[in-house]
Amino acid sequence: MNKIISAILIKNNFCALRTVSNFNNLGKYAFYCTSKDAIPATGEDRKKTKPIPKITLIDTDQKMSVITMEQARKIADKRNLKLINIVDLDTKSSRPVYKLMSSHEYHAEELKRREEKKFAKSQPQIKSEKLLSIGNKITDHDLMNGINRLKKWILKMHEVRTVISFEDGDVQKADKIYAKIEKEMKPIEGRVLQKRVKGNEIRFTVMPTIKKSEQHVKGSTEHDKKFLEPNNMNVQQVRSAHLI
Repeated sequence: MNKIISAILIKNNFCALRTVSNFNNLGKYAFYCTSKDAIPATGEDRKKTKPIPKITLIDTDQKMSVITMEQARKIADKRNLKLINIVDLDTKSSRPVYKLMSSHEYHAEELKRREEKKFAKSQPQIKSEKLLSIGNKITDHDLMNGINRLKKWILKMHEVRTVISFEDGDVQKADKIYAKIEKEMKPIEGRVLQKRVKGNEIRFTVMPTIKKSEQHVKGSTEHDKKFLEPNNMNVQQVRSAHLI
């Protein structure tokens, strides 16, 4: 059967093809477009939707959730809380970390941080920073050696940043090590500050006590225990003295 194909221009870039039968002059139309820009995108041409950036949110009860910034702001506004940025970029999740705080907590912490900063500047006796890293599989003997080393640094007026690393699900052993260090620091008036837990690490700072500011130190210690313990914050592990 012979067919005749004719093209009819309908609009710019649009045509219709008509096939005509020799017997009955009946035909079928097929429409097509001559402009690539007018063809709906499919497959690789289709633009991918950009994912909405998310944050890690620490609630007032220390529970963590992964939500968008807009959702976090709505929660803070609804509960009349402050949304405070704690970590600009979490090194493990690649997300910023925020925490919900009441106005009282926020202002008290900001005030105390300013006082600590001012206090540190006024104390030239504080020497260089030392680093101590401890593994949770450490023996009691080696742990006491590490604590004795820490005591010497504190008595020599060094600030000591300490990291306790632990394996998954073994945070209890790390907490016991932390409690042991905290207990051993009391006789020499070493201040254990800013305890932070994230992933498989506990990080904190031990500061020597300045005798002439003893009253200030006691007040700040209680505050630090109450306000400066945001659970599950990621920290970057440091190495100087390493105990395993």
